[in-house]
Amino acid sequence: MNRSVSTGLVAMFFLTSAPGGFAAADTHDSILGRYKAVTESEWQLELNLKTHGIAIYTLSNWERGQSAETTHKTEVKARWALKAGVLSITFAGSKVDQRVEYEVLSCLSYKSFGGAKCSPGLRPISNGMGRQYSQPLWNEKAFKFP
Repeated sequence: MNRSVSTGLVAMFFLTSAPGGFAAADTHDSILGRYKAVTESEWQLELNLKTHGIAIYTLSNWERGQSAETTHKTEVKARWALKAGVLSITFAGSKVDQRVEYEVLSCLSYKSFGGAKCSPGLRPISNGMGRQYSQPLWNEKAFKFP
């Protein structure tokens, strides 16, 4: 999936959830759940890690200058594996498998959007997909907007 995504600064996507626990250990149960990017444009990336190695990316976007109501949503299914603190997401392609890898962090900084704190998340370390997959992702249950 190689789609270009608009980069206009229209809306900040805020995540609101109850606090939750998170372990950066290599246990599969500790990594399960939803992860979201914090963006300042008209698109949003979400990664849902499910049991049995199932991963689903959801890329949503909306019209520039409009409310953050989704006008287009794309879901991409993949497989995930966790080894030595690195989460690998593999997409089956028509010619070759593509992969995105993240470092699993118990304290992913909010510095990229002006925050002073941190919460559990995934820091991209390699990307064989489109640029929208190169975003840090925060655990939805543990994220607290500064």
